[in-house]
Amino acid sequence: MADAIYDTEDETTVEKFLRESTANKNKIVITTDLDKKYASIISKLGFKHQLCIFHAKKSLNKQLKTFKDKNRISDEEYQECHKQLKIIKDLFDLNDYGEFKSEVQFLIYRKKDFHPVILQNNESVKFYRLI
Repeated sequence: MADAIYDTEDETTVEKFLRESTANKNKIVITTDLDKKYASIISKLGFKHQLCIFHAKKSLNKQLKTFKDKNRISDEEYQECHKQLKIIKDLFDLNDYGEFKSEVQFLIYRKKDFHPVILQNNESVKFYRLI
């Protein structure tokens, strides 16, 4: 992004780039990777911030791994959580809204079957709020 135009990609440069390139635009959302410097800049500029699909999935995987390490859950429990998280991440790959809505409704129906970390720990994906 800014590194293609500027010599450095620090917070000041990114903010300047975004401010200039979004001037006179509707302030809705900016999609980025996992670089931490974007969050405060995007918020300051009045946009919502979201991760691209690839990085959202990567973030969810990292959150689950962090949970495993902090809580010392068994490999079996981790594998089950990973399978459950994959079901949710697969929603990102659906191209049909009807199919997406149906899958979300099914997941809501059976959310009691999911491990609490999948429902409570993933602020990026609150699938039960999508409908």
